[in-house]
Amino acid sequence: MTELENKLFDRLCNNLTNTAPVTPESVGATAAEVIDIVGNRDVPMYAQLDIGVFRFKLSMKIQPSETDKSVFDAAMKIVRSASSIDPEIPMTGSVSVIQRESKWQ
Repeated sequence: MTELENKLFDRLCNNLTNTAPVTPESVGATAAEVIDIVGNRDVPMYAQLDIGVFRFKLSMKIQPSETDKSVFDAAMKIVRSASSIDPEIPMTGSVSVIQRESKWQ
């Protein structure tokens, strides 16, 4: 298991009263989903875990609370504002627009 899977497993065991659905396979599937959501962004582990708990509850048909929803929304804001890890893909930048002069005049 990866670091994300281990921490997600621990967080789910602490969060849920019924830990029967928390299996290595279900946690692995949820961790893969979190990695797809995060993509190439530098997102802190706590935000990844918050997303993972919410997505796990949805996949296991456990009704998320309002607190879960607000924590998930805050984590998704962090994902959207996170910078890219890949230096080839700039997430932000600036564009300079100038009027070119005609070389024929």
